[in-house]
Amino acid sequence: MTNSYHFQHIAALDGLRGTAVLVVLLAHMSPLYASGAFGVDVFFVLSGFLITSILIRELIGTQRIAIGRFYARRFLRLLPALWITTTGLVALKWISGELTSHFLWEAVWAVTYTMNWVDGLSFGESRYLVHTWSLAIEEQFYLLWPIALLGLRRTGISLAKQTALLFTLGIFVGVYRNLCEYDSLRIYHGLDTHCDGLLFGSALALLAVGGLERFATANRAIRWLAPVAVMAILVLPVYFTPRSPFTIRWGYSLVAVLSTIVVWHCVTYARTRLVTLFQLRLLVFTGKISYGLYLYHWPIWNFLKSRLPTDHSWLKFATCTLLAYVLASISFYLIERPILRLKDRYFGSIATT
Repeated sequence: MTNSYHFQHIAALDGLRGTAVLVVLLAHMSPLYASGAFGVDVFFVLSGFLITSILIRELIGTQRIAIGRFYARRFLRLLPALWITTTGLVALKWISGELTSHFLWEAVWAVTYTMNWVDGLSFGESRYLVHTWSLAIEEQFYLLWPIALLGLRRTGISLAKQTALLFTLGIFVGVYRNLCEYDSLRIYHGLDTHCDGLLFGSALALLAVGGLERFATANRAIRWLAPVAVMAILVLPVYFTPRSPFTIRWGYSLVAVLSTIVVWHCVTYARTRLVTLFQLRLLVFTGKISYGLYLYHWPIWNFLKSRLPTDHSWLKFATCTLLAYVLASISFYLIERPILRLKDRYFGSIATT
């Protein structure tokens, strides 16, 4: 086992993030997977865990959360690559003579983090930037979460009760999803119906204060459950789409719980076979550039899939994936990382998910 968790960088979590984005790419651009939704649910758990860990570190160290600085760091982390994606697409559409007012609105929905509601409530239809719905859910959650966490701290409620409250809220989201009468698109894109992964990840971050190794019995179970959880996360997208009744009612919550188990495993254990797998250089590298991969792959696919001189689906997948890796790598090393250093210099560090 590792020593007590002190919010250190854990390479295996990069590998898990890399695995999640590969699930999304395979779902969107290959015939293997029917849905990338479950890969996004892994992202949500990771994001909740990492961001909440940073917030807790600040709370423990200073007894406060500088909310304005938090928002500034988030926007500096996320907006540059998103702006590059949207402006690049606008330019490409203009050059090809395909620029429309609708697409300009699509770009506005993306950069204002409202795509989930526009698409979920059928206010508009997006093609090239629809995948930014998940970024919208995250940012809407983080508009509220630092304030809520600070409020919880000031109530004097014990950390154990705060953790239990978050886990309970995550379960409630799953129950609410079963009781509500929304259609599958609304459930898929709604903050209120698809934030259980963020809540579970945040709850795990609270639980990790003081070290997860103190939960000896749970850790023994986690050690053996995590590989099964990973297999389930990789197999479920083969059979279930976002519109499947199973996915809508139970799938998102199930994958959120499975992802929480895997994150717990990666944080607690340093030398298991699963952790070693997630520490493979290619997976870790993929995790580091996962934000760019997620942003760029969908526009690349939509623009090129009908233009490539082949009907072979796997050849199209390989071509678009390679191009996405190239663009994401350039974006990470020439744009995102320099801005991250600038951000860390003036605002302090924050998780990259």
